[in-house]
Amino acid sequence: LQCFPSAHVLATDYMESVLDIARANVSLDCAPHLERFACSVWNVAESADPVASKWPHHSHAAPRPPLLLGADLIYDDDLTRSLVARIGEKLSCGVGRRGLCLLTMEKRVLFTVEALKVCAPAWDVFVEEVRRVCFPLGIRLLTVPSCSVPQYFCYERAPELIMLVLAGPDVLQHTGRRGEHALE
Repeated sequence: LQCFPSAHVLATDYMESVLDIARANVSLDCAPHLERFACSVWNVAESADPVASKWPHHSHAAPRPPLLLGADLIYDDDLTRSLVARIGEKLSCGVGRRGLCLLTMEKRVLFTVEALKVCAPAWDVFVEEVRRVCFPLGIRLLTVPSCSVPQYFCYERAPELIMLVLAGPDVLQHTGRRGEHALE
């Protein structure tokens, strides 16, 4: 947190045991910096549109492009739809047009009896929502090959690990790069 001049930090999960750990981390990491950070921990199972109910609508600092970070967020269809809608809101207007959302997730593949085939239903919902919500707003999606990201801790990276960048419409304009629609 110390690398950001100010931030709104929202730690979420649906399991109370994980939330207890997040609360402990918030008290350790945010307490000395409360004048610069708004920190909260919240159970995503508490609301029909959970992301909207706790999403920060103001900043403690001068307006600047958002940097949204997320990991392992795609597992529930309603939460995924809500999350993509909020990302679309944050990256499509004002300074958000220069913002970034960095996501990592595991493309969970399973065999379904209904389809009688191997599929990734949570990933499919995410892709559908990004195409429906973000692409029309000019938000672009770039995939980051996991082999291009240095691995600082010794662990076995899952081959299903996907790293994505959702970039506001003005980000790629400044870099001269064109957005990729690299969803499969």
